[in-house]
Amino acid sequence: MNELAIEHLKSGLSINTHIGCPLGCKYCVLSTIDNYEGRPQHCATPKELIDAILSKDSFYVKDQTPLYINNRTDPFLPDVMDSTYDLLSLLSDYEIKSPIMLITKLSPDERISHYFENLNILFFYTYTGLPHGIDFNSDRRINENNLRQIYSYVPKKSRFLYVRPIIPGINDDQLLFEDIVQRMGVHFDTITVGGVRIFEKNKEQIYPLLGKEIGEVDSKHKYIESEFYHRIIPLSHKYNVNIVRHTSCAIARFMKSKVKLNYFKHANHCNSSCSNYDICSSQSKSLADDKELQHQLDDFISNRRNYEYSFEQNSIHIKGHAEQQLISFIQCTFGISAKADAVKLCPSEQSFLSKHDVNHAVR
Repeated sequence: MNELAIEHLKSGLSINTHIGCPLGCKYCVLSTIDNYEGRPQHCATPKELIDAILSKDSFYVKDQTPLYINNRTDPFLPDVMDSTYDLLSLLSDYEIKSPIMLITKLSPDERISHYFENLNILFFYTYTGLPHGIDFNSDRRINENNLRQIYSYVPKKSRFLYVRPIIPGINDDQLLFEDIVQRMGVHFDTITVGGVRIFEKNKEQIYPLLGKEIGEVDSKHKYIESEFYHRIIPLSHKYNVNIVRHTSCAIARFMKSKVKLNYFKHANHCNSSCSNYDICSSQSKSLADDKELQHQLDDFISNRRNYEYSFEQNSIHIKGHAEQQLISFIQCTFGISAKADAVKLCPSEQSFLSKHDVNHAVR
């Protein structure tokens, strides 16, 4: 099976029947994956993916680890859509209760409506407000048609508007964002805002798009100006809509649980007006005192890889080299911080990043 077919991201496990996307959005990191430009290429069957993640040595905990479906392509491209539905059918057959993310610039057909009763689906519709030629659905007619389909087939509690990427000087205007909130956001449960990922291999594509100069950026993270995020938060009160910074925050809201990643109360990542704030602020045992969680971690790490590790107050420390995917799995599944002396990047990150970026990312 292709190594990109199943891969842990920061906030969940990505499972893919196809890789590659023809939509041509100029900022998208998928365009930097070697050999996957243009039409999506088949890489695994739905049954192969489900069998793999449910195997005993998989970094997946049933009903707990978040799943991203076909996010190495677009899950509702004509060549991909049937496989997306086949995956959802299998997840329903196995009674999977993990949060399931579908992130798309397109619209589903009526088949999607059959899955919301049995599955915890978060349907993220990506819209940017970027000028025509930079983003696929900046065409108003395409966007309006997509919205009609989404409003018809996706229940509001499962609708998430993903406004990304926010590119400085292009679509970070206050009036533009307020128009998006007023015209679209009020019809979604939550608005998630995201920045733009800039690294050595794509900077020649990204920098000409910028409407103003920015300083040095961290290639490991999406860039978004903190001033923008704080500026838009009052719109959540004005229009009675929830605005969050991360998909993991949206997952926490949907599942009515604490955010798994370490964003709570962190400046530029969290805001006290979030409807899930009280849940995230609830007290829980520290890892050092939670013997049940320690036992669960022992089971899922020591039985799969030969790692030396130790438990600290609220984190786990892995000695020597560890896979980035293991660290992501621990954080997004168990909600605790994980660190290692050195990190081996996952396959997609190795493809995204140049040797220059990799040297700065691995430590």
